[in-house]
Amino acid sequence: NNSLTCLKLSNCRIGNIGIAALGKALEKNHTLKKFSIGKNVFDQENLCEFISVISNNTTLVKFGFSYNNSRNCGLAIAEMLRTNKTLKKINLSCNNFCNNDIVEIAIAMTINNTITKLNLSGNKISPKSASHIALSLTKNFTLKTLNIGNNKIGNYGALTIANALVLNNGLRKLNISSNRIDIYGAEMIAYCLKQNNTLEILDLYCNCL
Repeated sequence: NNSLTCLKLSNCRIGNIGIAALGKALEKNHTLKKFSIGKNVFDQENLCEFISVISNNTTLVKFGFSYNNSRNCGLAIAEMLRTNKTLKKINLSCNNFCNNDIVEIAIAMTINNTITKLNLSGNKISPKSASHIALSLTKNFTLKTLNIGNNKIGNYGALTIANALVLNNGLRKLNISSNRIDIYGAEMIAYCLKQNNTLEILDLYCNCL
């Protein structure tokens, strides 16, 4: 097919055979721009192989990959972020990532210069993992929208993100809602925002302020 530009296959009960077939199809397709395959059930090996296909794709600009239980696929996703030069928006929410997955993704984002919108919400991100995301923000000024809402970054994670905003002049929208941040964390964010003139939207919904 040389006319389809958007394909949505989320919540379609696509299994391992299905994702393998989709991977082969994407290797030959050069017109698809937007693709979502969230909320399906695959094993780790097939997931990683499919992500490798996305790494080498040269047409996709938007990729939805939420609710796929991609635990321990951090290395494959990180390689995708390093290799793919066309993706601009990626949704990795609610994938049950482990801490190492988040660290690998954060390290990859340090050198990525194409992604403008990244969604990592609902992945139980810890304060320590949040510090790695913060480090990536001190070096990546291409990213415009970051959603790390509904995680567990706490005050420490909020502080590291806030400190990163002092150095970051690219981010426009930040979602840190539902992250166990209290008034102390909010005060640190407010202090650091005095030194940031580029962030336009900050979502602190459902924190204990």
